[in-house]
Amino acid sequence: MAFAGNDVDAARRLADSVLTSGDAGPDVCCHALELVGRSQRISDLDAARQTFERALSIADAAHLQIWRLHALHELGTIEMFDHAGTGRLFEARRTADDLGALSTAAVLDLQLSAAFFFRFALDDADEHARAALAISERLGMGQIRAIALVFLGEISGLRQQPAEMERFFALAASAAPGDPEIEGSAWGGGRAMMALLGGDGAGAIDALGRGVSLLNTLPQQGPAHYRGLWPLLLACAGDERAVAAIDEAVRLGVTVNRVNRGLLGYAGAILAGRRGERELAASAARAADADLAHYPVWGDLARLHAAAPALADEWGQPQTWLEAAQACFAAHGIDALAARCAELLGGPRPSRWTGLGVTAREADVLVLVAEGLANKEIAARLHLSPRTVEKHIESLMRKAAARSRTQLVAIAGPRRTGGSGAASATA
Repeated sequence: MAFAGNDVDAARRLADSVLTSGDAGPDVCCHALELVGRSQRISDLDAARQTFERALSIADAAHLQIWRLHALHELGTIEMFDHAGTGRLFEARRTADDLGALSTAAVLDLQLSAAFFFRFALDDADEHARAALAISERLGMGQIRAIALVFLGEISGLRQQPAEMERFFALAASAAPGDPEIEGSAWGGGRAMMALLGGDGAGAIDALGRGVSLLNTLPQQGPAHYRGLWPLLLACAGDERAVAAIDEAVRLGVTVNRVNRGLLGYAGAILAGRRGERELAASAARAADADLAHYPVWGDLARLHAAAPALADEWGQPQTWLEAAQACFAAHGIDALAARCAELLGGPRPSRWTGLGVTAREADVLVLVAEGLANKEIAARLHLSPRTVEKHIESLMRKAAARSRTQLVAIAGPRRTGGSGAASATA
């Protein structure tokens, strides 16, 4: 009850008292160890792993099959957070089948889907989300059904399939009406990621902001990968909220998921580089690369967003990052980001504009603002909504410290001939 009420310290003390009493049987010890391990997992995966290995050993010795399944499940969760591993999750999934523990099997399928999200193996993620959906519908598990539907919507977003994404999100909202976890995940894991992979950085920041604000209302929050992307995008954009977002992410424990640790590492590197602390920035990037070793696409997203600030502020290895990211994005069919990498590799050396996080789309808007076009004309030219153009201009004014549109035009200057809009705006 204490753990469910988010009083982790009290839960830990009570569970420890059971383990030291000397009166608890093996089943009660396994239960106590599960609570201890869960409390440790928030900040120390290695300690949690040792605790759950102990629980597994006790369950095996006492032939407690259900508690053995619990321990395997928890060890699989740690592998998922540590390196997107699936070995123990698959072992737990087979055990759940053998025991007829279908509700646990559904949860394990969701976690396997999440692990494949982290690997950007979308077909595998889709398969396990659909397996969880099938079990949830068979057993009438409303919350699991809603989460499975959200996962399928997020996968559709990563595949750049907006209509299919919104269809799944509508079904999820019907399954769990008014649930902030479902709505927040749809914004953060679906719409924001689709915008980001489509090259719409401002749209991604807007959608992530909505998602994070909803998820922050929950007493316990999952460490989804987009929790680390939010501070990274803010840092890249030169948004003053970046420092607070990094601190909040650490406080909430999202770094238990190693991909978030790496994304936050790059966010910190960008801020250090902007302060002129080049060695610190480069060191933070190297540490982040070690954390992101198991996360294709997500790691390359971090390096892509760090590349322009690194070029402008002269730290890290932006050329190498961009070449690797371009190959990764091309291999996964993420054409907009592959093109952005090529643009940065082949364009002029970024200036203070890219160092302040002006995105490719913002640069296009900046060029048209300098030509004197109105928002509706810019929207028509770039195939955007007027509201999106307005947000881009607000972002540009904040980054340029411009007090008016006229001042922004003066700073941008006339469009230069030859080269793309982004290259012209940052020359």
